[in-house]
Parts: sequence; structure tokens; C-alpha cells
Amino acid sequence: AGHPGITATAHLISNRFWWPTLQRDVIDFVRGCSFCNISKSFHQCPAGLLQPIPQRPWSHISIDFVTDLPSSRNFANILTVIDRFSKACRLIPLPKLPTAFETAEFLMKQVLRFYGLPEDIVRYLLWAEYAQNSLRNPSTGLTPFQCVLGFQPPLFPWSGEPSELPAVNDWLQRSEETWSSAHVHLQQAVRRVREQADRLRRPSPTYTPGQWVWLSSRDLRLRLPCRKLSPRYVGPFKILRQITPVSYRLAPPANYRISPTFHVSLLKPAGALRGVEEQEEAEDESTPTIIVDGEKAYQ
Repeated sequence: AGHPGITATAHLISNRFWWPTLQRDVIDFVRGCSFCNISKSFHQCPAGLLQPIPQRPWSHISIDFVTDLPSSRNFANILTVIDRFSKACRLIPLPKLPTAFETAEFLMKQVLRFYGLPEDIVRYLLWAEYAQNSLRNPSTGLTPFQCVLGFQPPLFPWSGEPSELPAVNDWLQRSEETWSSAHVHLQQAVRRVREQADRLRRPSPTYTPGQWVWLSSRDLRLRLPCRKLSPRYVGPFKILRQITPVSYRLAPPANYRISPTFHVSLLKPAGALRGVEEQEEAEDESTPTIIVDGEKAYQ
């Protein structure tokens, strides 16, 4: 039969029943209602404030894949690597989607050997693998990097200490002046954008692995008869881990065929669920069938 909301439900129950935690139990029940969480819009400001900018080129990078392109010389995918400071990009053609190990190799050969080791990588690079390949092997007397690449990539950024070569010092001084000028202009641009963006945003809530959240259907391809009446949220899904301060990896069903990493602004807490088994049973009984990328999914 549904419920009329927190206040009306609590009033109806209190006409005939009372217990010490009545109000709290009603709030938890209503906030855990699957129909309400799926159908009602979320009226709070989007979560996730703008993040600080890097201090120098190639200290922080973002990577992503562009897939399913028309084949050209047996290449149909592109690995994009973006420097978050200078906005410079490197485009690496790929014949197919690589594994995590292959992605690390592409980054080593195409990016890190030219620009050094970044301070932060959003996804995929295995730091343990980098450290292991930097260790000298007793059998060969060389590190794996030296055997494969012919040189040893720096494990730590150059400290910038004065060199005996005047040309090196001049180059370093010009680079630092260029970086400082670029950083000042970036700060000014970011400050203007942040003043506008953060007015309509709120700090990111803290989610923990194992917590359940609802996912906004805004960017999902839901093939329903009427988009206007489609669910505002789908789920709930379990959080696997936090990727960045403003993004989380979820555990959506395999038939969704979407990236499992989402910005915090697309999530909202699922509240007090009535147990995972009861929640799944309630979803199976009450939630309409939707189609994601041509396949049925019950959310």
C-alpha cells in the first residue's frame, strides 16, 4: 500500500502504538524504501568540490580508453593520457583493450620514460610492479627496466640541485619560471571556476567499502517507454573501494556493461536497508524491468 512519508506515517502509527524508538524506526523505514529512492529526485546540491591543481607538468595524469573506433592498420582503440597541469595529451593506438599489466607497460614506454614518474595516477598503474622492476636481479646484474627498456627510469623526481653545467641551470631556471607563470594563471582560472561551481556543490560525503548506495540514472541508457517516468536512481549497489577523493568503484551487475567507477555526485546513500536478502527480494518483486545497452536488467 505504500506510505505517506515520515511525518504522516509516524502519526498514523502513534495513534494506536508506541515504543521508545518509533520515530527513528519510521525514519529508517521510509529512507530505506526502494520505490522512493528509485523514483524521487535528490534535491541536495551535487557532492564533490573542485580538486587542487598540480604544481608542475606530468606530476598528475589522467588516463582513459577510447574504444570501438573504425579499424585503421589493425588499431581500433586509443589510450589517452592527459597531463592535468599543462593539459598536454598523448594518444597511444591499441589493437585491443589491454590488461592492467599491458597498460602499465604502455605507460612506461610511451609516457614515463619521457616525463618521469608522476606523483599520482588515477587508475591502472601498479606501483608494486614499478618498484619490483626497479630492483637489481642477481642473475643478470641489471634491473628488469634496464633489460627491457635499456635504461633505468627515475624512481624519484629530480631534486633540482645546481649542476656543474651552466646550460642545465639555465634550462631549469627557465622551466621553473614557465611553470610558476602557468601555475599562477591556472590558479586564477580555477579560483574563478571554483567560486561559481562550489556555490552549487557541497563537500563529498564519506563512503566506506561495503556501504550501499543508489546510482543516478542520468547517464545510463535506460530503454523505457517513457523517459520522463523512468527511475531517477537504480540500485542499490555495494561500494568496493574509493578511487579518488571524489570517485568510487561500485559493483553493478555484469549485464550493465558500464564502467564501475562513478563520481560522488551521482551517488546517494541507501540508508538503512532491511537486510541484503530482503532488499533483493523486494527489488525482484516491485522494480520494473529496464534495459541497459540492449539487455534486460532488473533495477
